[in-house]
Amino acid sequence: KRDPRSSEIIRPFADSPSILPFRVVMGDEHLIFTRRGVKISDYPAVKDYLHQHKLRLMPRSSEHPSGGRKPGPYEWYEIQDSTAYYKIFEEPKVLFPDTVKGPRFALQKKPLYCGNTVYAIASDDPGLVGILNSSVIWFVIASSFQSRDQRAGKFRYRLLVQDVRDLPLPPLEHHGWGAVRHLSQQLSKSVNHLETTSIYHELDLAVGEMYGLTKKEFAAVVDGIAPDLSFLENSFPELESQQKPMAL
Repeated sequence: KRDPRSSEIIRPFADSPSILPFRVVMGDEHLIFTRRGVKISDYPAVKDYLHQHKLRLMPRSSEHPSGGRKPGPYEWYEIQDSTAYYKIFEEPKVLFPDTVKGPRFALQKKPLYCGNTVYAIASDDPGLVGILNSSVIWFVIASSFQSRDQRAGKFRYRLLVQDVRDLPLPPLEHHGWGAVRHLSQQLSKSVNHLETTSIYHELDLAVGEMYGLTKKEFAAVVDGIAPDLSFLENSFPELESQQKPMAL
C-alpha cells in the first residue's frame, strides 16, 4: 500500500509441500526478488524493510568480515546469485518437487517463484501434466530413477529436471492428447472424491492407450507400482478423509 511498485519485486512463492498432483496449493508466502542490478531506490518500502537486516545481508569481505552472506560481487540488498533462469518463474510452467513418493506434477500458468526443492519445465500444456502424473510414467520413474530412501513403506525418488525432460512421451500428433488435456484440466479443479478418482482412472487408461499398451500390459504396469491413489485425496484437502479411493 505504501509503495505500489513494490509488487514488481515482491513475487508469490511456493516450496515443495505446495506442489501436488495437478494443482498448486497457494499460500501467502512471498519472495523479495531483488536481482543484481536492481535500482533499489525505485522501491523505497522494500529498501526500508531490508535495511533493518543490512548487517546480515552484507556479503563477507576484507572490509566487512562480519557480513552475513557469502562473498561475492553483489550489493547488500541484492540476491547473492545471478539466477539467470528466473524468467521461467514468470511464465507458464510444469512444477514438481525434487523428491517424491508418488506423482506430483502441476501446471502453474501464473507467475510463481519456487525454492531449491522444486524444479520447473517451461510448458503451458495440461496434457503434459496428465502424462507425467500417469501410472505409466510413474512405472518408468520407479523402475529407472534413483531412490533416495524409504518413508512410511514407500520409496522416495529423486527427480532431476534433465531426467524428467528425457522421459518418453507419446508422439505429439497422437489423437489421445486432446482427451488427456481435458481430463487433466478437470483434475486441476475441486471436485468430489469419487469423481476425482473416476476421472484419474479414465486419464490413466487414456495414457496407457497412447503408449500402445494392451489391457494386459497396462494391468502389469499398475500391478508393478501398486497404486492406491491416496495422492489424489491429499491433493484435495476439502475431501472427507474417510472416503477411500478405489484401486485402478
